[in-house]
Amino acid sequence: MACCRCCRCCRCCSCAAAGAVIALLAAVLTGMCYNASLAAQRLIEPMPTAEELPAGARYFRDRPSDGGRLEWHEYGSTEPGAQVWLLVHGSVSTGGVFHIFPGFDRRMRELGVRVIAPTMPGWGASDAYTPVFKMTGGLWLARWTQDTLALLDSLGVDKFAVSGMSLGAPPALALAAAAQSKRRLVAVAALIANMWNHPGFDIVEAISYTAMERLAIRALQSQYLGSAAAWLMRKMILGTTDFSTSPMVPDDVTWDRGLWGSDMQRAFRYQLAGQVQSNRLAFIHTPAPLVDWAVFDDSVPVYVFYGDRDDVCPPVMAAHTATMLPWAKRMEFRGTHFHLDIFSVAQALFAGASG
Repeated sequence: MACCRCCRCCRCCSCAAAGAVIALLAAVLTGMCYNASLAAQRLIEPMPTAEELPAGARYFRDRPSDGGRLEWHEYGSTEPGAQVWLLVHGSVSTGGVFHIFPGFDRRMRELGVRVIAPTMPGWGASDAYTPVFKMTGGLWLARWTQDTLALLDSLGVDKFAVSGMSLGAPPALALAAAAQSKRRLVAVAALIANMWNHPGFDIVEAISYTAMERLAIRALQSQYLGSAAAWLMRKMILGTTDFSTSPMVPDDVTWDRGLWGSDMQRAFRYQLAGQVQSNRLAFIHTPAPLVDWAVFDDSVPVYVFYGDRDDVCPPVMAAHTATMLPWAKRMEFRGTHFHLDIFSVAQALFAGASG
């Protein structure tokens, strides 16, 4: 009997110890998530001065929506009559990411195109839209459209073409709709588009995510879990010294992996807000339509580029623009999310589409 009592006592002690460990881990996780949510609402490193920005980048100050700064990059032609291409980057990058494409600046000059590439708020040195956790799709896009049009006005740009890659596709389409309503749009191209959740497109249902994937999506939308995930991702990216063997990237891409990695590091260096907001922008349901599709008409060419093997933004998502604008030309290419040829896009927009 004494032995049995001893065994029961040992089991009780083991259960108590396990409970204490679980409670400690929960407390540590809660603290980490809380601290990460605070970090998402402030600068992690001081923003660079205008003199410290990369070559070809500058600040648009006093953006009209909130008085903040919008970092923007310029490539290509400086001739007064150059065609203008407003190009929006994707997630975990800045307007400087287009340097990864070999000879991008030179080839845009040869094509007679001036590229203006703003860095989306919350990434790089573009001040985040605040309150960080209140910025859902429609609110974010309204500010973005106002500020980007003001940037173009400050540069004396009247008519322009618009493209957005991946996460940057809905901001580009919203800007294109505003430009079309003012008769300033000459062409638009959605590139491997991550179409955000809104009436007419339920992203979770359209992609048929698994139960585990849906759970992860819900977790990333959380102020606390999403902030912790962004913090861990920042540590991983800033701690990487060699991006040449990244498992994310197929072996046959032709762009510069080193520049890709350094741009990702710069995107994360100063703040967490961009990553936290991107998880929420794409998946939190926006009650109103994201884009006013009715303003477009077939007098303005529309191209929709998407990869036939893209598992980040599958064709059903990336080609949604073509279902809303029936005259859009579908430009399917062989490959994944990483095989987009930016020069094929430029040719379609400015030298006539082939095929």
